[in-house]
Amino acid sequence: MMQVARGPRSGQTMTEFLLVAMTCILFFFILAIFLNSYLEHSYRVLSLLSSQYP
Repeated sequence: MMQVARGPRSGQTMTEFLLVAMTCILFFFILAIFLNSYLEHSYRVLSLLSSQYP
């Protein structure tokens, strides 16, 4: 079996993996921020509606 020489491509896989991992983490972080703001806003709307009806 021939061993393939490790050239400049040896770091490309790790770089691509880190870019994809950081993109996924950033996506889920932004999604969590949007979910938090949505839940906070919906709670305010429900409390305003419930204050008008006894």
